[in-house]
Amino acid sequence: MSQNCQSFEKPPICKEAFAVNVELREKLILEIEQCILCAGAESYEEGMQQFAKVLAFLQKTYDPMRTKEQLRAFFDQMPEPSWKEKLFINGGFKYLPQVIHYALKQLSILADETLPPLPLGRHGLDLQTKEQIIAHVGRQHIKGYSLELAKKSAARRFAVSEATVQRTWDDRGSLGEADFRFVVKFLTDGADSSEG
Repeated sequence: MSQNCQSFEKPPICKEAFAVNVELREKLILEIEQCILCAGAESYEEGMQQFAKVLAFLQKTYDPMRTKEQLRAFFDQMPEPSWKEKLFINGGFKYLPQVIHYALKQLSILADETLPPLPLGRHGLDLQTKEQIIAHVGRQHIKGYSLELAKKSAARRFAVSEATVQRTWDDRGSLGEADFRFVVKFLTDGADSSEG
């Protein structure tokens, strides 16, 4: 394989193109470990073992239901349900949406009791607007306006308060970091969302 990672034997995939830098790799590992510990595991390894058990359970549960024929065969192997079990099964399917609603509500209560709270306060600016505000203040300042006048100009132009412009300006060094709003938007809209 040549220096530029091209080869005729294999698809032109560069190992280096997918490499994560060491700092980012270690940060990712630390963040994953913190999530695992927050979920109640004693260590990263224990958390991954529990996760593997959950996956194995899901695979074992899903396997007999891959096709209707397999599901029929699975039901045929089960003992005849009692009268109460039949009543539960029929009611369970009739009220499945309500059962799911109840389960999600219980999970929400559990999450409120055990997980860190959601960030409070007003919604922050999206990354693109922050970049535009910082660029505007910088351009105005380079043109000779005082920093205060440049910030006031940005507040008028972007219809935000001067305090918001000040916070954005003060945080310009950490502009590349994702905030909670960005993470949620990325999860809901995907990587192709309009924000940077």
